[in-house]
Amino acid sequence: MNADVLKVHADNWAPYNYVENDRIVGISTELVEATLMRANIPYELVVMPWKRGYRETQTRKNSLLFTVNRTKRREALFKWVGPLFESQVYLHRLKSRDDITVTNLDDVKDYRVGILRGGSVQGYLDAHGFSEENYYLSSKADLLLKILFADRVDLIPGDRLDLAYQLNQSGRHYSDLEKALFLYGGSYYIAVNKDTSDEIVEQLQTALNELVSEGMQDQLINKYLSLQE
Repeated sequence: MNADVLKVHADNWAPYNYVENDRIVGISTELVEATLMRANIPYELVVMPWKRGYRETQTRKNSLLFTVNRTKRREALFKWVGPLFESQVYLHRLKSRDDITVTNLDDVKDYRVGILRGGSVQGYLDAHGFSEENYYLSSKADLLLKILFADRVDLIPGDRLDLAYQLNQSGRHYSDLEKALFLYGGSYYIAVNKDTSDEIVEQLQTALNELVSEGMQDQLINKYLSLQE
């Protein structure tokens, strides 16, 4: 095995990966760190903004980034280890905003959408003819709910796990939101720099498969989340 220390990047995106009491925690963080330890691979974990971590993982050998939605547009840019967790991404509105009616993507252009800068949703919407004038771009995913409840945007994307966690942390519930439009389904992965050896990637995949078969995904969801309606 390559003895180089892996540089591991993550952004602040609860409940997957985030800083709490000066520690990096979250359902993906614990699963990824357990994977690295099971594979006996030395690593350094660093939290940084999504766009920077994405760029550094593309350009730096022996580096990886989590939690990453594996899309067609990204497929050839990285090697992949996963899946970590499944996802179903919807645009959401406040349940009280029954003035917002969205039946297709063209309807979305009539509203202000808050999204993560450089994230997979921006890539998806850009590919369907959207431009930055349609967005409120945030460098931090956890700001999107705040601007939605402040009526600074009309719609935000998210899957149930991350929105349920953030809402419960703020004393609200997932039932405060309404699904406005399904965007896409997929899976979250570890993205690995393409110049990293196949041996390391295979060791990580084997270790992750073992942890998943042992039920670690469900254990972590139960530990971190309360999916109250």
